[in-house]
Amino acid sequence: MIISIFASIGAQNLWDELILKNEIKILKLKYSKIKNISENEIFFKVFTYDLKDIFNIWDNIEYIEYFPINIKNIKKIFKNNYNFLNFIKTVIKSDLIVIWWGWIFYDNELQSVWNPLKQWCFRLKIAKFFRKKVEFFRVWINIKNKNNLEKIKKIFSWASCISVRDEYSYNLLKELNFNNIELLNDPVFYDNKVNLNSINNNFIKWDLNISNLNVQNIKNIIEKNNIALSWKKIWLSLRNQNQENYTKNIIEIINYFLKNNCKIILIPHSFHKIDEKANDYIFLNSIKKYINSEDISICKTMKESYEIYTEKKIDLNIASRLHSIILSQAYNIDFIAISYSIKTDEVIKKLK
Repeated sequence: MIISIFASIGAQNLWDELILKNEIKILKLKYSKIKNISENEIFFKVFTYDLKDIFNIWDNIEYIEYFPINIKNIKKIFKNNYNFLNFIKTVIKSDLIVIWWGWIFYDNELQSVWNPLKQWCFRLKIAKFFRKKVEFFRVWINIKNKNNLEKIKKIFSWASCISVRDEYSYNLLKELNFNNIELLNDPVFYDNKVNLNSINNNFIKWDLNISNLNVQNIKNIIEKNNIALSWKKIWLSLRNQNQENYTKNIIEIINYFLKNNCKIILIPHSFHKIDEKANDYIFLNSIKKYINSEDISICKTMKESYEIYTEKKIDLNIASRLHSIILSQAYNIDFIAISYSIKTDEVIKKLK
């Protein structure tokens, strides 16, 4: 069986790569049972924006460069022609097309790179033309512009199977008269789980809203729960935000921990090569420059950031990145969740 996956792979974002890792695990289990075949008989064609920096390398995965990439750049015309033919060939050979993540449409994320709906209408028309089964896998949709609802409706109308990972997306699709929808957990919850049907929902510690992220509220949590700070490793996994005094508050929080003999580790999740607004490393490194201390460090690669979780190299995580919260949950790491959107609100609510 050949499954082709359309996802935000190759954009140098740790959570995208971990969704893929766990998605493949879930799809293998699901379709080996449906088709009554071995998991080793399922092969994956994964579309990516970058063929050079591959995070998940397994024998049953082949990576294919997306069409289109920089389509307005005349120097890319031959590459895009090749990628288009490869896209058609891959769709023809596929037994199943799987589309996931929230990049079907979103309009309130702080970044400058967008994935237009017209591309998705085009890709799904090709899949429909060749009569391919399409599954939307645990997607997240977050829209403000109601004029785009008809396009969303058209895109999902081609699906044979739809699952979402949040109530907002579930309710939105219900309002658009889709009934064959499953509300399922984010795949990254299973990064450290053997049983894919169970999640420990009793581990979450504390949470704040992004508007309340300041040194006094962090102090209150630390003091109220009698947390001993000396020589602890404190991890900050925070994304850039358009919030007044946001950077100033983060610097004050870091200095508070440093004064209590803590070590600070800044954990970027996104290392986007093109979009600086979405690049956590650029944002967190700019904060690090304000701190005059040898006790603050920053992870420089996705692999290095990921190992902080898997090897439990920290004592407390202060996280606004959704998958930083989820990975802390999966690996039983104490954390303070900082909510900045519907998606983080829903995860925190679920874990409570």
